[in-house]
Amino acid sequence: MAYTIAGLPVEPFKPFFGLPDEELAKSHIVRVTADAPVGYPCRVLLADAKPGDTHLEVEIVAIDDEIIEWLQRRERRKGRADSRINRNCGHQA
Repeated sequence: MAYTIAGLPVEPFKPFFGLPDEELAKSHIVRVTADAPVGYPCRVLLADAKPGDTHLEVEIVAIDDEIIEWLQRRERRKGRADSRINRNCGHQA
């Protein structure tokens, strides 16, 4: 079976980029600064953040619906209208 590993879409995360930490906390998001070359994976780029890079740690359940909807739209654009994306980490059913 063929499959593709892809990063999460960045679009659902964009509204959080400029928010202060207090606002992020309301959505269960924490701003983190990488202090080592490994151990801070970016789920969008599928790469480790570099030391000093800041990223957001997101409780994926908080934005799950947005990601599922984005994946479903992407599949429809690719002509895979019958693909079913479920809530199990966005895997196809």
